[in-house]
Amino acid sequence: MIQPIKREFLRDTATQQLREAIAAGHWRKHLPSETVLGRELHVSRRTIRSAIAQLIREKALRSRGRGRNPDITAPVRLASRSPTPKVIRYLSPRRAEMNDHASQVVENALREYVKREGFRLEFECHPELYGHFSPKRMTALALQPDTAAWILLHSTQKIQEWFVASDQLCMVTGSCQAGVDLPNDEFDSSASCFHAAHLLAGRGQGHIVFVAQAKLNASEQSTVRGFLEGAKRFPDLKVTVTRHDATREGISRTLLSLLQDSPQPTGYLVMLPEHTLTTLGLLRSQGVRVPEDVSVICRTDDLFLDYCIRSVAQYRIDCVKFGQACGAVAVEIIRHGAGRSRQVKIVPKFVPGQTFMKARVRSAGPFRGCGCWMSVELLAIRVARLAVSLQKTEPRNRRIERRPRVFWR
Repeated sequence: MIQPIKREFLRDTATQQLREAIAAGHWRKHLPSETVLGRELHVSRRTIRSAIAQLIREKALRSRGRGRNPDITAPVRLASRSPTPKVIRYLSPRRAEMNDHASQVVENALREYVKREGFRLEFECHPELYGHFSPKRMTALALQPDTAAWILLHSTQKIQEWFVASDQLCMVTGSCQAGVDLPNDEFDSSASCFHAAHLLAGRGQGHIVFVAQAKLNASEQSTVRGFLEGAKRFPDLKVTVTRHDATREGISRTLLSLLQDSPQPTGYLVMLPEHTLTTLGLLRSQGVRVPEDVSVICRTDDLFLDYCIRSVAQYRIDCVKFGQACGAVAVEIIRHGAGRSRQVKIVPKFVPGQTFMKARVRSAGPFRGCGCWMSVELLAIRVARLAVSLQKTEPRNRRIERRPRVFWR
């Protein structure tokens, strides 16, 4: 069967050549100069510099400062030629059938991608590692035969720190914990929440709420930071971030207390799809009209949101694309090593629904007299275009006309 040709970068080929030469003992204490290495490998000094930086991250070399050749710290262990590990293990706190629809779509796309690349995905469900982490238990799992790399789902701080200390090949789905540098693939929910804060504040009201649970992982914490950062652009805006217990009763108590505030919330961004249904139901029971009185946006999408009578405004994620991106990162660290830390971010797409009403303002200023209403977004675009046109004409207005010189006799 004909296999697709794999594209190799020069820096990866040069890194492999240097790795093999170091393992064979071609150099004793330190590498020769970049010029000599480039002449031997027929590549540029920039490529040699990238290869050396990769080996320094792998701790095969030690930098001695600028202008000095790096030292060889230890012989590089090359992969054995006899059976190459072909299993990528997917660590999760829940069983596969207990994950939500989006996680299952991601897993299926990931499984298909690694299969095309010649690997096999094995699902590893170990909730005990997430509750009470045991380094001994994690070490036993990591020593399973035929393991090529790990993919960490909803990983905690201790799990990620263990993989950093053990030098095991792994990648993180979602955000890395504070102080952890691992290859990761995540949805840029921070950017989407920044966008949501602008949309809700654009209605001209003074109180927006982020309905979030008390326990947040690293990805969810970054979404809260993005929401608060977007709200900073509006100094007169009141912003509230809830901390409920993720139950229907807890969400209801939190929302009822918010309805007693002054001013009342006029925009809600809800963390999870199931919590969005609770939010919509409680607001309706209290006589709050959506979207006439308040707007509701869900941070992520789910299949059951499409069955709501009033379509829910949401940020839709491409789970298939995310799963393929996770597979690409996992295969890359297996083939080229974990020294090249790679972060991939996929921006969700905003899908406006009937639970969100755009702010509308009367035409004024340069648009007075058109007799129509326009959205804030359209007004901002027109003002920006007007500013650009004024900037183009400003130098022409400031041009000083040269008068003919008159010589008096």
